[in-house]
Amino acid sequence: MFFRRFFLLTCFLVGFSFAPVYAETIADLDIFADTVWTEAMSPIVIKANSRNDYIRRVANGAQLTIEAGVEVRFEPGMSLQISSQCLRGYGSEACYRDREGNLKVPKLIARGTSIKPIIFTSNQKIPQPGDWGSVILDARDNEVEWVEFRYGGMRSKRAFVEVNNSFFENNLIESGGEAIALFASSQKIAGNVIQKNGGVGIFCEHQCEIDNNFIVENPGSAIELSTLLETKITNNFIYKNGGNGISNENILTVAVTAEGNYFLENSGGIYSHRSHELGRFNRNNFLKNKNFAIKSDINNRGEKIYPAEGNWFGIDTGSKKSVGEYFVSSDYDTSKFLPEGNDFKITGNSKAARSYRDYLSANNLEEAFFEAQVKRLATIGSASLAGSLLRYSVTLSNRTTKAVDGTELLVSMPGDQLLLLCSALPVTASFDYSLQNACTMTLSSDVTFSNNRLVWRPGVIPAINEKTLFFTMMLKPTAQSTASLPRLDFGGKPFSYTLDSLVKLKEGGGSESAQTAQVANPVATSPAPVVVAPKVEIPVVAVPVDGALATGTVSRQILNGILNYVLTTADGKNYSLFNKWKWREIDDFTKSVDKNKTIAVYGDFYFNRFGIATGVKFTRFEIR
Repeated sequence: MFFRRFFLLTCFLVGFSFAPVYAETIADLDIFADTVWTEAMSPIVIKANSRNDYIRRVANGAQLTIEAGVEVRFEPGMSLQISSQCLRGYGSEACYRDREGNLKVPKLIARGTSIKPIIFTSNQKIPQPGDWGSVILDARDNEVEWVEFRYGGMRSKRAFVEVNNSFFENNLIESGGEAIALFASSQKIAGNVIQKNGGVGIFCEHQCEIDNNFIVENPGSAIELSTLLETKITNNFIYKNGGNGISNENILTVAVTAEGNYFLENSGGIYSHRSHELGRFNRNNFLKNKNFAIKSDINNRGEKIYPAEGNWFGIDTGSKKSVGEYFVSSDYDTSKFLPEGNDFKITGNSKAARSYRDYLSANNLEEAFFEAQVKRLATIGSASLAGSLLRYSVTLSNRTTKAVDGTELLVSMPGDQLLLLCSALPVTASFDYSLQNACTMTLSSDVTFSNNRLVWRPGVIPAINEKTLFFTMMLKPTAQSTASLPRLDFGGKPFSYTLDSLVKLKEGGGSESAQTAQVANPVATSPAPVVVAPKVEIPVVAVPVDGALATGTVSRQILNGILNYVLTTADGKNYSLFNKWKWREIDDFTKSVDKNKTIAVYGDFYFNRFGIATGVKFTRFEIR
């Protein structure tokens, strides 16, 4: 039935040495008697034994047992089927009954462990999705646990894995081809990971119970239904699928329960062709699904409304938006929505639970209550140039599924800068607003300023959302070095930060770094230093040694519809010239044969309200 093949490589180097023995077990015949594949036989290679042979069958009541740690490799196009059909010409009675007359059903027993999973994969050196066919569990009562299915599901097949009335938990289906990842009939599916395949995640026929699974990044819908009896879909994490989280295109009136699931960033949430009283869509989380949260095409009861209660739609006002992730068909009454997210987690130590915890950790969602990020942008000048304008933004990101209120951020202003503007909305860099918007004068209700401290109370920060405070500072003309950073206190406790880095903030104050390492002693008086370029002293204006205020060439320019005379210095700076009694003299100069010569101006610089020298109030000029 099986042929054991060993390959021994002998090498002659300095003396005699032997490479390790490489062994594989070839399975190229169907199985009609009870068989065990042990780890010592691994890898098992599924091959054809004739030109048109693409299926290895377990049939005639045989049981195939695969031990933990075994790797089963498939040649291109090959499949494994636990077949309910009788083969080799046996009659049905002889096929299914032993000598004592006991009924025998072909069966697969594949029970790996979390540490030593069983692996079904491609036999190619560089495996690709769709390299091989399917694992078809056509018979009943198979037992499949902690098995990893990879690189199968070729396009000509209905599904990568097919299962019917069997035990199927804690498995992984990944990197499948364009076929359905899992085709299930009359089946419970629990604790599995179905991710990054080429089509639909799960297709359920007849009746299913789909619970606590991790179904992510499949280009089709996560779950498609073609059921005849009640189907329950509960406590699944359904994320970033190209189709809907659940699609039920059944034209029949069939009960479908979808409760306690998390639909995140799919094309749509729950789609049911017909809405009816047997649909129960309650206590789900919907967030950032592109087209809708809950949708139906046909209302079976006309004007009557079907309740969908206790759902969360990622905003504080319920499912009232008409587009995007908050849209709900009018035949569903979602008025009893949840303003905060339902507590969600995949419980236990299943394959799905582990993957969900990995997702939380990779996205900084597992422990963080808030994340804070501080940015600084020089809108005029630079952080090392006195008189420059620097815009700061502090973003607080709520990393939970619970809306949070009562948050307070206190910003202590550094002594080398002057606070000019602050807003909970971004402000433009053109500064085309009046000083009435300065922090010391008119403020929004969630921002106050006193004793050189800015206090921001952003109100409610929705779950998985963020709010940002903007404020503009001027580096004082007396500043001698690179601008200092403001000190930030969250929840009454200071935290250290560097620009653009993420800092985790725990409820009630305190902080962690973005890598979750605890900050042992937050700096109370000043934040951690920022790595900056070496200090360069740049004076506000370069004054010539002969006493002239500035030297350069003069040109005529129209600014805001007004004729101006602009002095351009050798270093590229431009200064408008002011002296209404001398305008005729400047005008005559710009029209004379000497207009391209250098001139020197004497007088005083004109500073705008931000401390930047933009013009010269000259008393006289001379041609050089």
